[in-house]
Amino acid sequence: IGDDTSAEEYLRNLESQKGFSLLLLTLINKLVQSTSPHDISIRQCTAVYLKNLVKRRWEIGDDTSAGPPIPQPDKDTIKTHIVDLMCAVPPDVQKQLAETVTLISKYDFPEKWLQLLPT
Repeated sequence: IGDDTSAEEYLRNLESQKGFSLLLLTLINKLVQSTSPHDISIRQCTAVYLKNLVKRRWEIGDDTSAGPPIPQPDKDTIKTHIVDLMCAVPPDVQKQLAETVTLISKYDFPEKWLQLLPT
């Protein structure tokens, strides 16, 4: 990958592949305990990317330019793990994941995300 534009295009192309959003969630999780400045930057950027991906692709509606929606199995896995992960990360990442939870809730809560607030 030669420059920032190429990297962005490369990532945008990967977005439509099944499991891409889960890879982002896994990367954040793997770097939770790291104090390396490099890992902290990667963790933060990944959280921002996940939030923006959810914003663009959780529910597509009439916007066909956004590409295909995140696959349902990926959505289900994200919803299963994102709140616990949000509670385990540092505040800078927690803020991004909280915004991601808010975005998902807008579309899925309560009908499609009953386990968000267990009774």
